[in-house]
Amino acid sequence: MAVVDKQLAGELWYHGLLPREDIKMMLRSNGDFLVRTTEPVAGKPRALVLSVMVRQEYEDQGVSDSNV
Repeated sequence: MAVVDKQLAGELWYHGLLPREDIKMMLRSNGDFLVRTTEPVAGKPRALVLSVMVRQEYEDQGVSDSNV
């Protein structure tokens, strides 16, 4: 487990590696959100993604130091 994963593991909104298919079942109301870890391209480092329910559809946004 990466250092970032250990720091986030206790947070209710953090879900680690999570398939996109599962997000639709978890985000039900506008304003619902979660943070997940993804591996977008083989060989690249994992990335954090914020998924938010907006107007009954979920949107994804990558999270990096420049977004903070």
